Amino acid sequence: MGKPRARPGTAVPIDGAELRRIRIERGIEVADLARRLRISRGYLTKLELGHSPRASVTVYANLVRLLQPADPYAFRADRARPVAGSRT
Repeated sequence: MGKPRARPGTAVPIDGAELRRIRIERGIEVADLARRLRISRGYLTKLELGHSPRASVTVYANLVRLLQPADPYAFRADRARPVAGSRT
């Protein structure tokens, strides 16, 4: 039996370059951020380099919470902004 696939809508496309830029701007090392996110350093590096282009909603939410970018959509590769009143 293969790996279970993520359900649609449970992963967020990540802009790894922007993630890396903001992490460095905040002075946070990869290992420290990975520890705070409770993910492996290797996985965080893959997100930053674009080798893993999607992250779970939980990881994404924690990235925003920990790095506090001015734009809460800064790490989204699609830069999608929800439309007011929509339930997407």
